[in-house]
Amino acid sequence: MSAIARRGLRLKKRLKLTRAQALAALPLRNPNLETQDSQDGELTIIIPRRNSLLIWLLSLVFMIPKQRQVVLNPAGAHLWKMCDGEHNVNDMIAAVQEEHRLSRKEAEVSVMSYLRMLAKRGLVAFAVRKEEGC
Repeated sequence: MSAIARRGLRLKKRLKLTRAQALAALPLRNPNLETQDSQDGELTIIIPRRNSLLIWLLSLVFMIPKQRQVVLNPAGAHLWKMCDGEHNVNDMIAAVQEEHRLSRKEAEVSVMSYLRMLAKRGLVAFAVRKEEGC
């Protein structure tokens, strides 16, 4: 028995995806976020503060902002706008490959790592189609 299991902690089960499923996944923006475009092509994502008892108590003692901002460069803003549920990861890779004249592998690594980072921060989620026979 692992140390985590003995402590009674549960790990979040990760969905095992094939490469084809990952490339066919549809990235979706978090609907709780607001965005602002700038003149130079950058995009600012406004992330509201979570409302919990702990945050409220800490805000009595410390100055905790009501929101934080993440600024995306023009390339990141372009990918963010493609996270609309209509473009899959494969479409995004093809767009980056064509726009920046990269090899397929370079574009795939760049897009996948960028989307993974956005997902870890809770800015995007992925819709994956269920396979036939599951």
